[in-house]
Amino acid sequence: MTRGKAIFKWLSKNLIWIVLFTLHLPFIAADPFIPFDDSRAAFTDEGLYLFQMENLWETGSLVINQTDGFLKTPFYNLLLFPLQPFGNLMIFRMVCLVIAMVGFGILFNSLKAKSFVFTAFVFCIAMQSTLFMHLHLAMAEIFVLSFVCLAIASITKERYFTWAFCCLLAAVMCKIQYVYLLLLVFPIIIYQIKNQTVTLKKWILPFALLIIFVVFYFSQRTGYQYIIEHQQVGKFQNFGNWIFRAKVNLTHLIQDHFTLGMFILFTLVIFFLVYYYLKTKIAPSFLLIFIVLAWLLESHKLLYIYLPQRYLVLWFALMGLIILCGVSIGIAYLKINRKVMIPIGCLLIAIGSLQYVRLYKKRSFEMCALRHEMMSKLPKNASVTGPWAPSLFFGSKVVATTAWGNYYENQEIWNKSGAYIVAEKNQADVDSLFSKQLKPHLQLVPISSGKVKKWEIGLWRVEEK
Repeated sequence: MTRGKAIFKWLSKNLIWIVLFTLHLPFIAADPFIPFDDSRAAFTDEGLYLFQMENLWETGSLVINQTDGFLKTPFYNLLLFPLQPFGNLMIFRMVCLVIAMVGFGILFNSLKAKSFVFTAFVFCIAMQSTLFMHLHLAMAEIFVLSFVCLAIASITKERYFTWAFCCLLAAVMCKIQYVYLLLLVFPIIIYQIKNQTVTLKKWILPFALLIIFVVFYFSQRTGYQYIIEHQQVGKFQNFGNWIFRAKVNLTHLIQDHFTLGMFILFTLVIFFLVYYYLKTKIAPSFLLIFIVLAWLLESHKLLYIYLPQRYLVLWFALMGLIILCGVSIGIAYLKINRKVMIPIGCLLIAIGSLQYVRLYKKRSFEMCALRHEMMSKLPKNASVTGPWAPSLFFGSKVVATTAWGNYYENQEIWNKSGAYIVAEKNQADVDSLFSKQLKPHLQLVPISSGKVKKWEIGLWRVEEK
């Protein structure tokens, strides 16, 4: 096969991922707008989880207690650190997007579903608001999603089951808060025991990696204890009121009509799968069981009091996988005529395209405008502190640190003359820190301000009275 034919074959095989990657490019520099999400997390957390790497590159020292980002996302930081010399936020977003597309591509190629209508379903599901708008953001959740995709791809071949556990462990190390994903190792081991394919020799590497993970946790247990004690944000308040919490969160999500349509489709697929397995008396594949178990495990997030939509990226992706599995089974079982499938595929692509146009029209670039405005007011080699500082000044050579109530405040950094603080105005956790704890002989002098969505952001300089 000539090189030209090989390239053409690869392009045709991965066309859907190339198209999806291209469609994300107009959003690379845009604000991380997520419909119906009232939290500022999508705006502030990108820089929050990256700036410790940047400061390490700039200063040569890693200061763990500047923030909890490195503790919460150790492997995520280590994976992105080699790219730091090229670093601005857009490059990191591009890297996360590429990794997401590679993870999806490997998974769907392992499923070996090549039909036009299946590809149309992939495209349509990829346009779901929460999933689409987060995939191009530089956040640890995208790495978690990618490794979970690789884990699912690994269990399509029995001899790679131990690699599935390695991928799950990598997902957890990308964001420690996903530690519950390690529960998925039990169905893998049970399945291997049932089929008499478990080999202890193959599990040496996964458990060696698990030991490294545990050692890292204990080496930083003081920091983790601080996080647990001081940085709870009310996720588990009234946790026992499960039905009410799930109802509130689901009602919040279905305000997005496209997401409502996905929920309806998901419900229909579940009913079909139940009917299919009862009718045919065929046992579901381990792959489908594993995906459903993973989705049910992720569903506990619907019980949170505080639920930023980025917490649901993996949940929506797993829901999409269940839909695709149901579609694949349905196409084979119902033996739908090709003349019917082509219009269905075209309709799905049209619906996904309309959703894309809707998201495209909602783009905004308020963060970029505010960054340029504030950078023009800062002297060279300035250091800036505040919850918005890492995101606004990432890649600008400004040494940024973060501070707000009960969040590694580092008063010695900002409670001195000549320091700069950037934070939203009239925000209780910020005002109580910077205003009330400022030394008596110091004052905050406003330098610049701007607005991002509903938040009014100000830049202040700490000066002598």
